[in-house]
Amino acid sequence: CVQKTSFYGLPKIHKVGTPLRPIVSSVDSITYRSARFVADILSPLVGKSPHHIVNSQHFVETVKNLKVEPDEVLRSYDVTALFTSVPVDKPLDIILHRLETDTTLPQCTKLSPAHVVKLLKFCLNC
Repeated sequence: CVQKTSFYGLPKIHKVGTPLRPIVSSVDSITYRSARFVADILSPLVGKSPHHIVNSQHFVETVKNLKVEPDEVLRSYDVTALFTSVPVDKPLDIILHRLETDTTLPQCTKLSPAHVVKLLKFCLNC
């Protein structure tokens, strides 16, 4: 049974006024199985970048011995609406390149890297 996506909010109890964090659930939507399929293909690539941070504790471990030079500044930003404001073309190009250089891809799927990215783009645009 295919259902429409559902929209709801989770309260940010640590923020003044308890605003809601918007959540769009696409479980059982028309693209859910395709997105799950693509996610399974891409999951082995996650965490293979030297810039990947797993969680807050990993971030602390990563920067605790970081030396900030006198002409440098360490900054932190509070990002709002990150996923709704990220253009997808550049990440899709990066994903395509990572898939093209992944020697284990044929073990995960018969799809070409270009077809995986095309399916991902379809899921992102729905």
